[in-house]
Amino acid sequence: MGKKDNYLNFNINHLDPMGQGVHKENSQIYFIKKTLPEEKGVAEVFKSKKGVHFAHLKEIQEPSALRIEPACPHFKFCNGCSYLHTDYKNELSFKLNSLKKYLQKSLPEQFEIELIPSPQRLGYRNRVQLHFKGRKIGYQDSQSQIIEVPGCLLPSEKIKKEIEDLYSTQKWQNDSKNMKEGYFVIYEKSGQVRTELNSFYSPEGFRQVNQEVNLLLKDKLIDIVKECQISDLSFLELFSGEGNLTKNLKFQNKLLVDSFAPKNPPEFFLQQDLYKEGAIERVKEKIGSVDLLILDPPRSGLSHLKDWVQTFNPQFVLYISCNPATLARDIEAINMKIKSAHLLDMFPGTHHYETLLLLEA
Repeated sequence: MGKKDNYLNFNINHLDPMGQGVHKENSQIYFIKKTLPEEKGVAEVFKSKKGVHFAHLKEIQEPSALRIEPACPHFKFCNGCSYLHTDYKNELSFKLNSLKKYLQKSLPEQFEIELIPSPQRLGYRNRVQLHFKGRKIGYQDSQSQIIEVPGCLLPSEKIKKEIEDLYSTQKWQNDSKNMKEGYFVIYEKSGQVRTELNSFYSPEGFRQVNQEVNLLLKDKLIDIVKECQISDLSFLELFSGEGNLTKNLKFQNKLLVDSFAPKNPPEFFLQQDLYKEGAIERVKEKIGSVDLLILDPPRSGLSHLKDWVQTFNPQFVLYISCNPATLARDIEAINMKIKSAHLLDMFPGTHHYETLLLLEA
């Protein structure tokens, strides 16, 4: 093993929680995407800081028995997907190990995490964001370079066709005339595909990108609330959107809170920036103590979750997260034990997934 100039001869020991292969050499650590455990090959280092290096895969010399030919023609260069070079069973196993690593401080020994796969590994996304710079449009990589993806396999068939049309007709250049850079949001709603320029990332309100797994998530929520055995449920849902996840829950009292109001908010909706000073006090004016506190925050999480728990004193907290790192950080600050844990693969092919934790006082 060694390094000459910026080239590295690597031997992958394991994958990190973000799906990157890890090579260690003396006191140095290298992260190489698109690799698998026990693979050997050559990579080119493009970024280094304090003994931590990131490298692009150049050649696989000894492939893993887990490796398959990726279905997507863009996989080698695109950062959108992390696992298409292995089968779906292996992808789920890597994700489960990732979640266990993040939760290792909070998860009891021998605790079983329920794994809920996506019915579709490809063709599931109902929304994509394509960035453009100059005469290029596509996904933006970690170095803010545009990767063109006319044949991306993640979107639904209707969105895929719209993307193909954008590339073949180049009509996006007319729509973005006189703009050096920006982005298009292409999304599907009620069977119709819409394209918006430099719009808020989630036009018409936030929606989960994988509707089949979204339905599984809502069903799982109903099962979990039954498990809580609360007859007259009173709950507070933070980052609720239009209340998609809890529409089917029976309740005695509830309050939905989010910074963006839906078009026709129900009477039990409160528009409030949950990160703003005084947010807890304003919500407290609308609802007192609750049986169940539900939150589905953005990737940044809710670092002051402890304050919400102390204020509303819930018997249970149901934390739904697309970022296990901030989830782990937030729950470590509250004195509650994990009652059940579920990994829902909302984002097949990528290193992302949805976690659902039920915590009990």
